Amino acid sequence: MNIGNITMNEPYMNVEYYLTEPEAELGDSSLSLPNNYVGPSGTLYARVINTQTGCYTVTEQELEVRPTPVANELAPVVVCDSDNDGFATFNLASLTHEIAGNPVPSDIDVTFHHTLPDAENFVNEIENVTAYVNAQSGGETLYVRVGYAYSSCAVIVPLELVVSDTPAIQPPTALELCDTDNNGLEQFDLTSKEEEILNGLTPSDYTITYHTTQSNAQTGSNAIGTPEAFTNTVSMVYVR
Repeated sequence: MNIGNITMNEPYMNVEYYLTEPEAELGDSSLSLPNNYVGPSGTLYARVINTQTGCYTVTEQELEVRPTPVANELAPVVVCDSDNDGFATFNLASLTHEIAGNPVPSDIDVTFHHTLPDAENFVNEIENVTAYVNAQSGGETLYVRVGYAYSSCAVIVPLELVVSDTPAIQPPTALELCDTDNNGLEQFDLTSKEEEILNGLTPSDYTITYHTTQSNAQTGSNAIGTPEAFTNTVSMVYVR
């Protein structure tokens, strides 16, 4: 219970809490509640006494018990760095449902902060959450506060942002085979071009997939299942 809010931090003020207004008016200290009172939501009565004059007033103190907010810690959020400069754009707003639940309760605020103290004190929240550019090259750790507005009831979780370099791959030379039976089809080993594509990159650091359309390659969907034995039905294959 925040005594300072009731006394306005005036000197010579003492505050006692009671369950009922008559008890507060009576001022019997044996009936007063401890400052670390544990109880349900409801109304208490504060007796504020001027210790120099003995004058007092009684005021209501509302208590509200709320459930602890849900705050899920996410796996690192990775965004590809198209120009390999160490910086990328993150849509932090799109992560709120994963962190705080779907839908996010209407009385819950989800805010992003650069430091843990800022999150704890509910200050300096990041404003551009739909197109946030990392402040440190290569990524950084932010702190997400999930809590009730203007309340210390909150949970804070870290959020790691990672900017991943885009592989500098080499467009391979054409893969050609003779059509022995002149039916327009041949079986190709697409993986035979991987060393050429990686152009010196460490193969174990990368996963290569093959696609029959550029859109599938961009989304990483519908990869060719057996690239080592692909019978051509198109003249172009896209490598992701």
